[in-house]
Amino acid sequence: MDPTMAEAVSKEVARESVVVCDNIDNVCVDSMIVNWINRKLLEKSTCGLHTLEEYAAVMKYDDRKRLNDEYVGLVQVLKDELMH
Repeated sequence: MDPTMAEAVSKEVARESVVVCDNIDNVCVDSMIVNWINRKLLEKSTCGLHTLEEYAAVMKYDDRKRLNDEYVGLVQVLKDELMH
């Protein structure tokens, strides 16, 4: 988090709060006060984060493959054009 944003959040929001910011420009997406956290909640949250991480990895792989396939196709078109 941007230091300026972190300072503003730490001054304005209670210590027990959770603040979610947009990764690009630190826009506050959501905030809430956590009244209690127990082991079960932490385990479920960790499981959810792992699922999200796996989904992001699959998306990243798929995007990389699609871009590579497009690149290979474009290079082939250029080769074909140069041969004719």
